[in-house]
Amino acid sequence: MPKNKVAVGAWGLMLVAWLANAPAATPYDHGSVQNGAAKAAVCFGCHGPNGNSSNPLWPTLAGQSAVYVAEQLRLFRSKVRDNPVMTALAAPLADGDIDDLAVYFAAQTPLGSEADPSYWQAGQIIYMRGDKTRAIPACTACHGPCARSNPATRSSSSTTTQRAPAMAAQPQRIRQAPTATSWLRSPSASRPRTCAISPPTSRVFAEVRLAVMLRSVALAALVTLSAAACGHAAPPQTSASLAAPPVTPSPAAVQSPPPVPQSESEHTPAPAAETTSEERADTSLERLAALPADQQLPGGRWKAGTNYLPIVPAQPTSVGPEKVEVIEVFWYACPHCFDLEPYIQSWLKKKPAYVEFVRVPIMWGPVHRAHAHLFYTLQALQRSDLDQKVFETIHNDHNMLFANSEPETLNLQKQFAVAHGINADAFVSAYNSFTVSSDLARAEEITARYHVEGVPLIVVNGKYETDVGKAGGPTELIALINDLVASEKRH
Repeated sequence: MPKNKVAVGAWGLMLVAWLANAPAATPYDHGSVQNGAAKAAVCFGCHGPNGNSSNPLWPTLAGQSAVYVAEQLRLFRSKVRDNPVMTALAAPLADGDIDDLAVYFAAQTPLGSEADPSYWQAGQIIYMRGDKTRAIPACTACHGPCARSNPATRSSSSTTTQRAPAMAAQPQRIRQAPTATSWLRSPSASRPRTCAISPPTSRVFAEVRLAVMLRSVALAALVTLSAAACGHAAPPQTSASLAAPPVTPSPAAVQSPPPVPQSESEHTPAPAAETTSEERADTSLERLAALPADQQLPGGRWKAGTNYLPIVPAQPTSVGPEKVEVIEVFWYACPHCFDLEPYIQSWLKKKPAYVEFVRVPIMWGPVHRAHAHLFYTLQALQRSDLDQKVFETIHNDHNMLFANSEPETLNLQKQFAVAHGINADAFVSAYNSFTVSSDLARAEEITARYHVEGVPLIVVNGKYETDVGKAGGPTELIALINDLVASEKRH
């Protein structure tokens, strides 16, 4: 045998041995779960206690891959992934804060919505090929064959770059479509499959990138050397020959998986509620298209449908005929409500006497109801002056005034009240009073009546709703409120 072929064979064996022992993806070993717990309080506001969300608008973070959480926070911080809420929250985070939050949420236990591991084969078929019978396109078109995002789907602008998100680091629990993505993780073990880690952006995986790159180079060299050792040139392959033949799934694999039972937090709304929502939306569009000229706001500064939405039909108010009601639907733990608070307080000092300002706490889930209970208890004790202190305790001191059980929550809130001069027995008595219970029931009714999907929300006289985003900023929101209430007073 020629010496050159012996040498090539030896090199090939060495490369195969190196590839077999090359380093695998390093686990996310940065960050402190304990430190993350202290920093995650503001996250609980939307994503729920310990990262278990009760609102389908916000994803559950409990049990999420630390790699994925850290990567997304860095993308939000750099504005590569631009979201008005998360970009603002991630901006002040240091790398250490991100690491702490990532490992904290990864260590938490999700309370539901996990995908059935047996679905992974059907999910793989849908992910790779779609389902023409149900008009479901292949997920690979945007997210790529290994769920690391398809570069062809990226769109760039002068300020940001967007792409279809990487899905490979997602845990087995996928809320909306478990059958489509559960195959990305091994159904029999927690260790990810080949495509389990999306390209990380953090420093922790720089060595992993290097290892993968070296593997690719070595593999290419191995193929080249093997072809040389055979002494024959490999025949050119066409694109058709490079494509893998279509896989014909077995009947068992293509069967639709059994339906996943819905959790209590994801129940299907009653048909009556859906009809009401549709009617309200359709009627609102008709109202926007034919809004009488005398109902337009002065100077053409505000545009119906853009800066504010007419509410049709108009809702009853709780004030007299000569008054104009302004409702703020809010939440103590909402950072946007906290930011708006100074503007609201300044406006209250200058608002017209005919304006009645009513604050209503949102009633979405357990943490929201707990904060609403505190709000109405303070009102019953005539200590609404402590609202600002509650905001500061939650946002500045990172004390959520909420625990996993109602007795623990009551104890935390009682401690807050005592620290600010309220008698403990008086607080408990007001907390359990009929007045507070009635107020909570009314807040539930208002949350449902106005279909509240975000806070802070401003409702003027039961006829118009708006928020900071629609108005264009907090200063603009106050100006819009003034114009709306003046218009209502004239009519």
